[in-house]
Amino acid sequence: MVIRPMKNRVLLRIPSAKERQHKGIIIPSTVDTGEKYLIGQVIAIGPPKEFKNGTLFPLTFEPGDKVLVGKFAGTRLHIDDKLHMTVDFKEILGVLIEE
Repeated sequence: MVIRPMKNRVLLRIPSAKERQHKGIIIPSTVDTGEKYLIGQVIAIGPPKEFKNGTLFPLTFEPGDKVLVGKFAGTRLHIDDKLHMTVDFKEILGVLIEE
């Protein structure tokens, strides 16, 4: 199934519990780790907002980027048995850059 986000929305894939391991130990999603954010991978981006003067909202991320979003931001979806989330552009806190 393919989903195209609507205006000002981003579709993120959130890693499953099996993908969130620490030194070989699987951390279930029911455990509250105290983190106030989630890390997701950008899957699709909806059309950006157009301002009254005709300019578009500047995007600083693209599909494939890993981004930070608030723990309670957006709407969670289960697509093909994987957890996804749709969030507004302004709910993205930052882009993770690996060095």
